[in-house]
Amino acid sequence: MNPTDNYIDFIILLKEIMVGEFIQYSLHVRWLWEKTIRGYNLSYKAFSNFMLNLWKDINDPTVITIDNVNQFIICQKLKWNCWRTVNSKLFFLRKYLWYCKYIKDMDVLEPQKIIPCKKEDRKIWYHTEEKRRKILDLVNKWYWRTNETILRNKLMVYLLLYTGLRVWEMNLKIDDIHKTTQIIGKWKKHRFTYIKSELMDMINNYIDKRTYKWEYLFNTMYKWRIHKLSTQTIEKIFERMWETLWFRVNPHSFRHTYATELLKIPWCSIYDIATLLWHKDISTTAIYLGVDSKHLMDVQFSLNY
Repeated sequence: MNPTDNYIDFIILLKEIMVGEFIQYSLHVRWLWEKTIRGYNLSYKAFSNFMLNLWKDINDPTVITIDNVNQFIICQKLKWNCWRTVNSKLFFLRKYLWYCKYIKDMDVLEPQKIIPCKKEDRKIWYHTEEKRRKILDLVNKWYWRTNETILRNKLMVYLLLYTGLRVWEMNLKIDDIHKTTQIIGKWKKHRFTYIKSELMDMINNYIDKRTYKWEYLFNTMYKWRIHKLSTQTIEKIFERMWETLWFRVNPHSFRHTYATELLKIPWCSIYDIATLLWHKDISTTAIYLGVDSKHLMDVQFSLNY
């Protein structure tokens, strides 16, 4: 028998022994978000395939060296992956090595030695008044299937504009919707948002007119069962708008619009915006400073040589 076959069989037997423990720890002990676990799975497959080409298996974390990590980064960049994609894979690797070193007490590479790629400047995609009008005009178009669909999509747009919710935070239960609404935010932490009376009237109108009555605000019928509208489905609805309007329309762009418009309010401080957006670090909110700022434009235009 070819010794290579024995090695491959050995790899198959070892598959997901250590990484599987790490995933279970992340899911049930650290209680990480489901989206994060899916990202871990993709990162594991990418790095595992790279290490198998070097005849190594990451389920034995002691074989991972800093040279292997640097070679992996180079390979990922040669595939034209952006810094965000590469860093997500490195983030998985750092967390995996941290688990092996500090939870399992194994002699592995120090996680802090893995340095993320330099970040590019983040572009803020937000909607001006003209773009918002085009989006709302499109929502009222006839090509949406039913009047109920038009009401639903219009409510989604206004809900995002007035609350700045993340896309996965839109799985609201009707019983939780009040003037002060509690939602499950990032990292499954509970936070609050506020719903003005005009928006509440739109929500009640949609609830009265929708076909499928269920505990969630946005739901759909699939295989003769009622399901809440998934994150992927919501994103596809906005992708359809994007394809028609020829400018970026995704749920997160409305969050940028929400923050940008709040900055225009004279008595609204950046700390108020950070609280409403539920940012831990004020520097995250600071990226909106200067975006579509009439005050800064007036200051610059006051120059007269």
